[in-house]
Amino acid sequence: MSTVSIKRNIKKKTAIKSENIIEQIAFWGFCILLVFSPFFSGLFFAKDQRVALIFAMIIFWLTSLIYYRGENRIFSVEPLNFMILGLPLIYMMATFSAANYAFSLDEVIENLLYFLVFWSAVKLLRSGKNIRNIFFVIYLTALGVSIAGIFTASGFLQIKDGFLTSDGGTIASTFQYKNSLASFLTASIFIGSYLREELSTNLHKGVLSVGNFLLLMVFFSTQSHGGYIIFGIFMVVLWFLSPISKRFSLITSTIILSLLGLLVSKMFLFGITEKNIGLAWLWIIGGITVVSLGQWAIMKFCNSDSAIKITFRQLLITMIIIIIVGSAALGSLGVFQIIMEKIHMHGAMERLTIYQDGLKMIKERPILGWGGGGWSEAYSIYQGYGYTARQTHSYFLQIAIETGLAGLLIAATIWIIFLIKSIKIYIASLTYDHSRSLVATLICSVLAIISHAVFDFDLSLAALTITMFTLMACLVAVGSAQEAESKETKETPKNKFSRYKLAISTTLAVTVIGGTLIMISSSNLASASVNAVTSGDGERAETLIHQAIMMNPLASENYGIASQLQGVVFGKQDKAIEYAEKAARMARYNPERQYELAIAYLRANQNDQAVSAAQKAVELAPLKVRYYELFSNVLISAATSELKAGRDNIASKFINQTLSIPKNMNSVMESVQPEKRELWVYAPPLTVTDKIKLNIGIANLLAGNLDQAVSNINEAAQNPEVQKESLIWQALLAQRQGDLAKSQEILQKAEKENPSIKKQFAELISLKPLLN
Repeated sequence: MSTVSIKRNIKKKTAIKSENIIEQIAFWGFCILLVFSPFFSGLFFAKDQRVALIFAMIIFWLTSLIYYRGENRIFSVEPLNFMILGLPLIYMMATFSAANYAFSLDEVIENLLYFLVFWSAVKLLRSGKNIRNIFFVIYLTALGVSIAGIFTASGFLQIKDGFLTSDGGTIASTFQYKNSLASFLTASIFIGSYLREELSTNLHKGVLSVGNFLLLMVFFSTQSHGGYIIFGIFMVVLWFLSPISKRFSLITSTIILSLLGLLVSKMFLFGITEKNIGLAWLWIIGGITVVSLGQWAIMKFCNSDSAIKITFRQLLITMIIIIIVGSAALGSLGVFQIIMEKIHMHGAMERLTIYQDGLKMIKERPILGWGGGGWSEAYSIYQGYGYTARQTHSYFLQIAIETGLAGLLIAATIWIIFLIKSIKIYIASLTYDHSRSLVATLICSVLAIISHAVFDFDLSLAALTITMFTLMACLVAVGSAQEAESKETKETPKNKFSRYKLAISTTLAVTVIGGTLIMISSSNLASASVNAVTSGDGERAETLIHQAIMMNPLASENYGIASQLQGVVFGKQDKAIEYAEKAARMARYNPERQYELAIAYLRANQNDQAVSAAQKAVELAPLKVRYYELFSNVLISAATSELKAGRDNIASKFINQTLSIPKNMNSVMESVQPEKRELWVYAPPLTVTDKIKLNIGIANLLAGNLDQAVSNINEAAQNPEVQKESLIWQALLAQRQGDLAKSQEILQKAEKENPSIKKQFAELISLKPLLN
C-alpha cells in the first residue's frame, strides 16, 4: 500500500472518529434537553423557551456539522421537515399585523424550537439503539416528574400549582397543569409498556412494572377526565396494533396495573386530603409490594414459551361484547345520565363558549390571524360572558386564531402527512414483531398527545410538544430505515453545495442564538431596572430600561416601565406620555396599556386624552368590572382637576360620565345571553362594585347632590378595601353638611395613616360644587 493511501486511510478514520464524538455530543445534548424541559414549568414561559431554543440551536448546528463532515451520508428529503418549518414561518408573517408584537415573536421562537427539535431528532435517531435510549430518557423523566408530584402532594416539595386540593386532590407536578401532565404520562405509560415487553431480563421487567404502576397512579391523580378518555381509547388501539405474540401480556399487565394504580391513587389522595401522610404513603408502598410480588410470581410460575395468543378477530369480538354488555350495565345504573350532566357542567360549557368566541376572532381575521398570543391579548373583546382564559384549550383553534386559515392549513397538513406515513410504516412492520411493537407504541403515543390537545389544552407547554415531535421523529427514522432496507438508497458524497448548507446552518445558528441572547438580556435589564427603582436609584433604572428597550423594542412592558419612571421619578410628563403611547401601540388590544396611558395623561393634566384612553380600556374588556373601576377613578381625577382649573363645563361632562357608568354596565349585561349568564360564576360579576359606588358618590358630591352622595359614599365605606380611600370624602361630605366637628374627627382619625390628608382636604374645600 502506498504512503499516500495509508495517509488517506488514517485521515478517513480520524474523521469518522471525530464525527462519532460530535454525534454523541449532539445526541446526549438532545437527551439533556428532553430531561430538563419538564422541570422548568414544562417550558410554558417565554423566558425558559428562549434558553431551550439556544440549547436546541447548538444541537441543530452540531447535527448539521455531522452531515457536512460525513463522506457518504444518506440524503433524504423529509416532507414533514418543511411543513414543521412552515409553523415558525407563518407565525413570523403573522407578526407584522399581530395584536401584540412581543407575544407574537415569542411564538415564533417557540415554534422554531419545535422545528429544530424535530429536524435534529430525525437526523440523530438513525439507529434502534438511539431510539431505545430516547425511550428510556422520556420514561425516566416521566418517573421523575411523577415522583416530584407525589412529593409535592405530600408536602415534602414546593412546586407552585404542583398539587391542588380541588376535586379531592389534583397532581399537576412540574407541568403545573393537569391535562398536560396526563398527556405526557399517557405517552410515557405506552413507552413503559413497550419496554417491559421488549426487555428480556426479569429484573428489568420487574423494575418497569413498578415504574408503570407509579406512572399510572400519578396519571389517575391528575383528575383529567379528558386524559382518561384518551388513555382508554389509545390503549385499546395499542392492543390492536401490537403483535399477536405480545397482545395477551400487554393487555393483562395494563389492566391489572391500571386497576391497582386507580385504587392506590384514590386512597393516596384520600390520605393527603385527610392530612394523613403516613397512610397515603403506606398505600404507595403497598402498591409497589403487590406489583413486585406479582411480577416475581409470574417469573417463577408462568412459562413464557406458552404465552396465550390473542388474534385481531378474537380481540375485536371481545371488545364488541364488552362494549355492548358494559353499555347496558352502565345505562341501567344511570351512568350515562351522569356523564351527560358532566358534559353540561360548567367546565365543559365554558370550553364550548371559548371555542365559539375563538371562531368570532377567526372570522374577524381569517387569513393570517391575530399573531402569536393573539387569543390572550384580544379575547376580552369577543368573550360571550365573563371568564378568564389565557389559553383556548384547543391546539388547532389556537393555531387558527393566531395564524389564520393559512396556519391551520399547515398544521392540518402536518398531521395528514404523519397519518399517511404512520400507516405505511406500520404496514411495512407487520412481518417483524419487534418493529411492529415499536411502531405501534410511537403511533399511539403521538396520536394520544395530539388528540388530547384538540379539545383539552393547546400544547402551550413546550416540554410536552418537544416530546411529541421527538416521538414523531422516531417514527420517521424507523420509516427511513425501512426504506433503506427495501430498496437501494442513493448515497450522495459530499459536494460543493455541502459547504453552503453548513454556512447557512452556521449563519442561522449565530443569528438565532445572538437574537435570543439579546431578548434574554433585555428581560434581565428590565427586571434590574425595576429593582433599581425599588432601591431608590432612579438614574441607574433609567439607563437599564433604555438598554432593555434598545435590545427589544417590541416589548410593550419595557415602555410601560420607562413611562412610569419618567412620570413618577423624574417628573418628565411629556417623556412619560411618549413611552406610554409607544407601549399602547405595541399592544393595541391590551387594556392595561391603555390604563397606563390614561395615568400618564392625568399626570400631565391632559384630562380629555386620559378619559379617552381609560374608556378605550373598557371597550377592550367590556365584561371585566376592573376596567370600569379604573375608568371611574380616571373620571373623578379628571373632574377634580378641571374644577381646580375653573373649567366647570368640562368637569360637569366627566361627572356625568361617572354617573352613567351603571347604565352602561347594564347595557353591556343585556347583550350577554341568559344561558351564558348562568355560567358566569368564577370571574367577578359585572355589577356596580363599592369602588365604583364610591366614585359615583364623589361625583354626586362634586355636583352638589348631597343626598345621593351620602348614600353612595357611606355605603361604599363599609367595605374595608374602600374605607381608607373614602375617609377624605366623608370628611368633605360632613363639612358640606355643616357638621364641622365630625369632619375634623374623621380627618384626625385618618391622619395617622395619611399625614398629608389635611393638606389634600384644604384643596378639596376650595372646590365649589357645580349645583347649590
